[in-house]
Amino acid sequence: MSRIVNLSESVLIGLHGLTLIAQKSPGTINSKEIARIIGANENTVAKVMQIFSKKGFVNSSRGSSGGFSLAKSPKEISFLDIYETIEGKLKIDGCPFHNNVCVFGDCLFGDFINTISLEFKTKFGEKTLADYIRRR
Repeated sequence: MSRIVNLSESVLIGLHGLTLIAQKSPGTINSKEIARIIGANENTVAKVMQIFSKKGFVNSSRGSSGGFSLAKSPKEISFLDIYETIEGKLKIDGCPFHNNVCVFGDCLFGDFINTISLEFKTKFGEKTLADYIRRR
């Protein structure tokens, strides 16, 4: 079945992985455990988490008690931050083919694509990891 919104595997791993790290805070969680919990490939999880480590979202530590911990407050990390770290800045620029003028004169989508893109950006910008930390 197709979906209107289709997030990449790396974005999904980032969203779920960082949420798990936030929930584990102030402790750590390693790639193997994240992969087991979300049902993803351990190597892919490790690669995605290294991106977030290099970008300053998480700290990583090696060793038997090592893993990942948040480098920022969960309130400071939005779903949009996670998305854009993997996919690049979300642009709302009209034509999906990046043409200045539509071959049909008026765009087939009107402003529909821009409206949905803006809604996605707004919703993902409003959601932070703090919204998903279980209250103990």
